[in-house]
Amino acid sequence: LVPQRTTEFAAQAEALRAGDVEAVLVAFAGAGARTAAQALAEGGSRPLILGTILWAAEPNLGDEPALAGALFPGPDPSGRDRFDRQFEAAFEARASRLAGPAYDAVALAARTAREGTPPVGSPFLGADGPIQLDAGGVTRRGLAVFALQPGGTPRMVSPAPVPGGAGS
Repeated sequence: LVPQRTTEFAAQAEALRAGDVEAVLVAFAGAGARTAAQALAEGGSRPLILGTILWAAEPNLGDEPALAGALFPGPDPSGRDRFDRQFEAAFEARASRLAGPAYDAVALAARTAREGTPPVGSPFLGADGPIQLDAGGVTRRGLAVFALQPGGTPRMVSPAPVPGGAGS
């Protein structure tokens, strides 16, 4: 669902409902996600709504009834909670979202320096969950899957898989 203007949501949602669509990826966060979900919910049954990782930073999306049950990927909270506690203990400040990927980059560099070669193919637990460096130098992150609950905190429905492992 990618309209050029907000007014196009209803027309695109109508076209989707007329077809045999099982799921729709809503590439918007905030008000755009709410509007898209409302348009998809009009007229009865709606497809499964899928969101992006941007939804992980939107704690109030569950307040929109049309988004109940929508799924989106995000960092596994257990790894992030551990990192946040360690960061706050060391720096007496709250870690920004960018502190996690920065930590992971430094950890990869330190491990490369210590071992003499990049740890290609060896997953490790990063600040936001499992991470792996592939042969092309691309990092692969395992992301958990969350479901929006009406008026509540998103519920993790699937933990983050280890990159390169079964289910990733």
